[in-house]
Amino acid sequence: EPLPSKGQFVTFIGEPKHLAAPKAEDEQNGAIDPDLPHPRVRIPFDPIMQQGMAIDLIWAGTRPDTGSYTPELDWYFPTWEEIEAQQDFFIAVDGRHLKTLEGGTLELSYYLLREGPNGEVIRRESLHAALLQVGEPQLELVKPIVLGEQDGALEPGDLPGGIGKLTAPRPTVKPTQSGDIVTYTWTGEVTGTTEDSVTL
Repeated sequence: EPLPSKGQFVTFIGEPKHLAAPKAEDEQNGAIDPDLPHPRVRIPFDPIMQQGMAIDLIWAGTRPDTGSYTPELDWYFPTWEEIEAQQDFFIAVDGRHLKTLEGGTLELSYYLLREGPNGEVIRRESLHAALLQVGEPQLELVKPIVLGEQDGALEPGDLPGGIGKLTAPRPTVKPTQSGDIVTYTWTGEVTGTTEDSVTL
């Protein structure tokens, strides 16, 4: 019988053998095309899988701005025929979940779910797949942090000693290295444009 609901979960920790990691079928050289309409994920068959169990695919993405994106996908229930064949399963995912990660990264894993004796959902975690690059990296940097800025406005009188401070967050898609040059441009309606650089 299908699992009744997404209720109470029990996770096994420290298992002697993890389930094999899923694989993006459309991956090429560590990257995947963000324009695929239905990217496919291969779930390697494991002898512990039985009819009535479900696969909860974990689609853990990171956008170029470092924001996370982990949608809750529908559980996949292998059929009796698939279990008997002892073949890998293929799960098709809506392409919008890939397109939103363009320029970012994707990490795949899954939980194998079964119903426990008291109606609880028992889950067993797979290994995590290698990180995938979704399309070409977008190297836009995260916006700088300006001391005293509130809702896009800055009151110079509120700054300590009247001195401003600008912080450039460390990028994650392509981290900075020694010798890189960081350049800032400050444009004010009254003061005009000021630009300066610092070598890391």
